[in-house]
Order: sequence, then structure tokens, then C-alpha cells
Amino acid sequence: MALEPARRDPQHWRGGSFRAERRIADRTRRPGRVSPPGRVARQQARRELTTPAPDLRLLVCGTADRGDDGAALAAISHVLPVLPDELRVRIEIRRCPLFAAADIIAVGSGLSCVLIDTVLGVEPGRVVTMPLSTLAHSPGGIALRSSHKLAVDEELLLAEVVRGSLPSGTLVGIGGKWFGYGERYSRAVRCGLPAFADAIRLTVEEMLAVAT
Repeated sequence: MALEPARRDPQHWRGGSFRAERRIADRTRRPGRVSPPGRVARQQARRELTTPAPDLRLLVCGTADRGDDGAALAAISHVLPVLPDELRVRIEIRRCPLFAAADIIAVGSGLSCVLIDTVLGVEPGRVVTMPLSTLAHSPGGIALRSSHKLAVDEELLLAEVVRGSLPSGTLVGIGGKWFGYGERYSRAVRCGLPAFADAIRLTVEEMLAVAT
């Protein structure tokens, strides 16, 4: 099944005023009739029985109000709507404003993960993908904007020690330039966002194909 390609009009990605974080927030029930507690519990139990366990966890890093740091939020908000339902139900999303080893340690057995963040050490607007195992053993290379306490390779090595091994996973990042206050992006990142979203979508498709 062919997927609809991500839009490539840079105007579609201008700024961050659409509040990217809201795009990936869970939708809440509209006010109205309240179901009895017993019925709610039965409905929840049925959903849990019929909903397949996720195969892939997306670790979406960064914050929307610090310029290019919000690129991951903007990109994922455009990726999710174009994924087929049969893939979307196999994904779970975790927000990681500040990436740490605990985010990798918490990835359960049998789960793969995609780490999505703005990165430093590459040309602004350039999209990079790299296996987590490679990133963990590449000191002094790419740095995650959202990793503040330790370098990303140190965080991953710490997670590897605690877990015994790293989960199967990939970094998808975009080079950042401007991290001031506000929901707008540098020109380089704004122009690179469609390619960033495409890279995320392709990585998700490939990792779910492997997990099948």
C-alpha cells in the first residue's frame, strides 16, 4: 500500500504556532453523558483485550518553545496522520523533553524504539539516521539537543549496562541552529522538516516490517 508522501511546501511548516505538542496529546472525551463506573471498566477491559501490544516506541524529544528544539514534535505531528491504522496501532509514543538513559532502560523486552530529536554536530537542516548501537560507541560525534546531563553516547552506554543490551533502535535527527525562546524555527530547519518527517516515516515502516 502506497503511503501519502509528506508535504514539501516549506510554508506548511512555517513557525511552530500550531502548538506541536497538542498534535500528539491524547484526545479527551467531550463533556456529555457520564458512563457508570462499571460500564467504563468493562469498556476499558474490552479495549485492552482487542488492542494489540505495541511493537515500536517513539521517543519524541525536545520542547516546542525553544526554537529548533521543537522540530521532533512538529515532524511527528505530520507523520502520524499519514500512517495506516494497522501500523499506527503498533506504535506507542513517549515524550522525552530531556533525554536520559532511563528512557532507554524503560523500553520493554521485545520493543524496538526510534529516538527522534534535534541534534548538534551536523549541518543545520540536515537529516541523519543512525543505529543506537553505533551512536553509543561514537564518542564526540553527534550530540542530542535534549541530552543535558551526559553526552548521548554516555547515556546509551549507561542504559546498555543496566539493561544488559540496548534495544533495537535508530536515531532520526535533524541538525539544529537556533534555540532561543519562541515557537519558530531557523530557516534551515524549517526547510528540512519535510525530509525529517519522511525519514521518521520510513524508519517506522522499516522497523515495523522487521517486527512482523
